[in-house]
Amino acid sequence: MKVIKNVVSQINRAPTLQITIAILSVGFLLRCIIAPFTLNWDLLANTKTIYSWSQLSSREFYEQPLATYPPLTYHTLSFFLRSSMVLLGPNFTKWVNLPDLFLLTDPYIFRYLFAIKLPYILLELTTAFFFSKIFALRLQSKALLFWMLNPIALFTLTAWTNVDVLPILCMVLGIYFYLRRGSIVWSAVSFGFGVAFKLFPIFAVPFFLLTLRSWRQRVFAAALIALPVALTHYPLLKVSAYWAHVIFGGQSQNVFYFSAIPLGLDRVLLFFYFSYALILFHFSTVSRRKTLLPLYMWCSLLPIFLFSKFNVPWMYWLIPLLIMHLISQKALSFSHSLYIFYFLIIFLSQASLNIGMLAPLEPTLSTLDWPVRDVLKSGQTNNLLSICQSIFSAALITVAWIIYQKKIDPLYEKA
Repeated sequence: MKVIKNVVSQINRAPTLQITIAILSVGFLLRCIIAPFTLNWDLLANTKTIYSWSQLSSREFYEQPLATYPPLTYHTLSFFLRSSMVLLGPNFTKWVNLPDLFLLTDPYIFRYLFAIKLPYILLELTTAFFFSKIFALRLQSKALLFWMLNPIALFTLTAWTNVDVLPILCMVLGIYFYLRRGSIVWSAVSFGFGVAFKLFPIFAVPFFLLTLRSWRQRVFAAALIALPVALTHYPLLKVSAYWAHVIFGGQSQNVFYFSAIPLGLDRVLLFFYFSYALILFHFSTVSRRKTLLPLYMWCSLLPIFLFSKFNVPWMYWLIPLLIMHLISQKALSFSHSLYIFYFLIIFLSQASLNIGMLAPLEPTLSTLDWPVRDVLKSGQTNNLLSICQSIFSAALITVAWIIYQKKIDPLYEKA
């Protein structure tokens, strides 16, 4: 007990290099334990797609149904894969194309999974480090520790292997350069690369622009944001498959147009656009925009989770919001309902999202389809999923509201 009290007391103080290294080491160790023994089939599909990036022309590459990310993302992931070849070894290319059962029983599977996931883990540690630096000195160690131990972060990135670590890192750097370094230029460039990696950070851009004092600054920052996006997307604008798979493909229809209220005469009220505009308009009326920017930026992503059948790994987008909630509390208090119902959604889903991810340890788990639905009827399972998502959405709104109600200026004050 004395050891635990000493650790907690040290964390509540201003961070030292030793404390920061210790927390990052604990986080790295946890991720090294999880990484080799968990597998989502999206990882293998994406790895095969990434491997073909340097072998096909842009037109041929984006003809592949699974080629759904912008080119900068594939350039970066291809670089990661080539850099990992020292650990992967010469037989990796044969392994990744093996049938499922042979792939899972390969004696080097744990080595392959660790090597593939290692760059993502290092990027996440970098993201957590810079995110902690936007807070007051007395809160930085706590913020870093909460990220390292967050179960949603461990699941969505380490177990799942989530490419969204790239745009989230850019968003965090954008906030860090703006709030802590006072650099509009580097902040705008960071946001621009975030959008170039994946399109969803574009929803945060208007909030950043509204914090700038003059229209001249806003136009300048918008141009800097657009530059990396234009340079990386322009060569592919004439490729029809690119528009179909990247710009308008994937989940865009379910996210942006599915939830709606009929208004008559072929008109509907689109929940996503309505709620996003409501958050943006409210932000434009507040006086402390710069201080509130991190909260509103990540709240701008909430409509995706409130009004769509979101993909469970997307929850990684909201890790910064969850950390802000945790460090705004005086006691170590988790929003239990949010975590419980998020993982209930995963538990009620098909096996590939839960127990099937342990197939590297027990290959027969890969043969399971949907265990819960095998016990319950399909309709009952869907009803339970709908109930869980509804309560999860309510918990998300509550978390955002709690942060907003707090006097959050002290979270960012300088020591």
